[in-house]
Amino acid sequence: MDTTSEMAGERIVAAIGLALGLTIITTILDLFGFHFLLTSKNPVFFIGIGFVVVIAIWFGWKGVLAGYLGCFLGALLTLPIAPEWVFVFALSEGVQVAVPALAFRLSGANPALRSVKDVSLFLIFGCILNTILSGLIGTYVLCTTGVTPAGQFISFFEMWIVGDMMAIFIISTILLSFATPYMRAKGWIS
Repeated sequence: MDTTSEMAGERIVAAIGLALGLTIITTILDLFGFHFLLTSKNPVFFIGIGFVVVIAIWFGWKGVLAGYLGCFLGALLTLPIAPEWVFVFALSEGVQVAVPALAFRLSGANPALRSVKDVSLFLIFGCILNTILSGLIGTYVLCTTGVTPAGQFISFFEMWIVGDMMAIFIISTILLSFATPYMRAKGWIS
């Protein structure tokens, strides 16, 4: 194996490891209630998704896989639901990070968000659409399995999407805008 192939392999392992580690840590912290509170009743602003969306945009399928696996393992360790439901619950994060990663790949948008097209694409596919889909999947699983009372579907869904959208809008925007050029300069992303 030549040096270029070795470096590419190391980048793949690093990307998956970073996304997986961040996702597991933030999922566990979020599930145990360690997230920012905007009001005393509704915990919102789940910071982990802000990082994992960026990793998926930077590293494509490797970041998406790591996001799914991280959510799966975090949920498996902390949610009182059957393992088959954990597979479905983890789809919430898998979809949430796959949508913007795919949109950026297919459109050729710049992850550094340098144009109106880049920013628009990020807002639509990386912040709004992906979060709505994720919230529907995650809230459905939590209500169906009894983790959250079914009568609270709407309020929990609203909390989910507001918290995730804020984290993505703030954390992901900053990372994409300022860290992407650095990551490119180091040769860690293309």
